[in-house]
Amino acid sequence: MLNSSRQLTNLLLEILNQPTQRSALIKEFQAIVWSADGQDEEWELFNHLAYQFDYYEPDQAMRQEEPTYFDDEQLESEIRQALTKLGCVVVVPFDLLAKLKYLVQEYQLASQMESVTFIPALPTAIEAIFDGVNFRPTQPLTLKPYSRVRLAVEVIAA
Repeated sequence: MLNSSRQLTNLLLEILNQPTQRSALIKEFQAIVWSADGQDEEWELFNHLAYQFDYYEPDQAMRQEEPTYFDDEQLESEIRQALTKLGCVVVVPFDLLAKLKYLVQEYQLASQMESVTFIPALPTAIEAIFDGVNFRPTQPLTLKPYSRVRLAVEVIAA
């Protein structure tokens, strides 16, 4: 089961990193999960994801017809949460990601961390300039264009 677990974890990372191949990778993930017989907490998480993936729909028009379908953003969130629970992903603030990768390389920690993947988290707060129509972030974001976000506006001194 250890090999299946690694294979499934790698598939989840591929689903995150290869948006154009998501549907095929999801089917492969589901086939592995549903053909294996696992009983532990990790396997329950894989089963839950396999079931959730049935509701992933990349086509916006199809999602509008069925309210239980979800988009890429929710898919990515579900996968990141699962990978974090599995302990194979560390979500780090975007501005610390480069420093952390440098430290891992500098202190030759790669062999101890071979099963760990670092993914950037969005900062909890960003600064932006309002131009009268749009908010323009003053720092780079890891969002896809046209991602929906929730904003809480606090005016700060210029």
